[in-house]
Amino acid sequence: MPPAPAAPPLRAVYMYLSGSCNLNCRHCWVDPTFVREGRTAGDFLPFGTVEKVIAEAMPLGLRTVKLTGGEPMMHPDFGRILGLLRDRELDVQLETNGTLVDRASARAIASSGRRMHTAVSIDGPTPGIHDGFRGVPGAFGDAVRGIGLLADEGLRPQMMVTLHGGNITHVAEMIGLAERIGCGSVKFGLVIGSGRASAAGGDLSLTVPELLEVDRVLESDLIPAASIPVMLGLPMAFFSPARLLRNEALKCTVLNILGVLPGGEAALCGIGTSVPDLVYGNVAGASLESVWTGSPGLALLRRTLSDGLGGVCAGCLHRDFCQGFCIAMNYLESGRLDGDCRFCREADSLGLFPETRRS
Repeated sequence: MPPAPAAPPLRAVYMYLSGSCNLNCRHCWVDPTFVREGRTAGDFLPFGTVEKVIAEAMPLGLRTVKLTGGEPMMHPDFGRILGLLRDRELDVQLETNGTLVDRASARAIASSGRRMHTAVSIDGPTPGIHDGFRGVPGAFGDAVRGIGLLADEGLRPQMMVTLHGGNITHVAEMIGLAERIGCGSVKFGLVIGSGRASAAGGDLSLTVPELLEVDRVLESDLIPAASIPVMLGLPMAFFSPARLLRNEALKCTVLNILGVLPGGEAALCGIGTSVPDLVYGNVAGASLESVWTGSPGLALLRRTLSDGLGGVCAGCLHRDFCQGFCIAMNYLESGRLDGDCRFCREADSLGLFPETRRS
């Protein structure tokens, strides 16, 4: 077997600060502990480990830290973490449900990092739709208020919307809501079938034809009329020429990312909470460099992606850029790191994979 490619630069660390969340969302692919009241998580990444990871990652090429969870703002040292990132002059991405944002935290978020990108999850244009999906009454009003406070501090949060059977007919209303409350963009995403979502029931998942119809309506009617960028997270093979020209697709950078879970586990991403094979070590007790450069799991990932993916992905023009859309989900479904994308595979079986995107 040929040796694995050398470890590339570590450009981004995704910190899953909290293993708990104050909402109980049906679609959650991480399945954090539901803690309704209070801001302190039952399990969280210790501040000392956060500090250690950042210090050890910077010589490896660190540029960006994503703060996610669970709900990252439940971390008892959330403010200290923002201050640390500000002092290190790193780019920061914050993914939050928005319900815990107050005036002081909005100000702290806006002042942290060299560049700050915020994203707030809202899954319906009304309290009835959003709160029913999120499992907590009042979540919609709290999230909208949080977005407004972030906007008051000069931020333009991205609204993240998970498309499912209960909101697919409200896409236009979601865009209108985002425009009214100060969002800078809207990104519609797909249900990821792991964690809590895997047991949520069939009404969450949408078919390939349903999603392609949403994409058609967005491209023909809604995006041209919108005052802010609007995106739908589909595999790149389904991008129209207009979307390709808008340069919405970002090259998959999975080889330059490391996830750090609440227990200090280094993993491909948060899916490591339910897929032990995608955990590469623990950075609380070992050096980050030893994990990044010496993990057999990471070596296998690098070798696999160097050799190329199988199935439909093997014959796609975008394979080297897209790299299977989501390696973690492909592995969850097939048990193979070189598994192809289920969306593309299902589209191919229905005769809907674009012939112009085959190599």
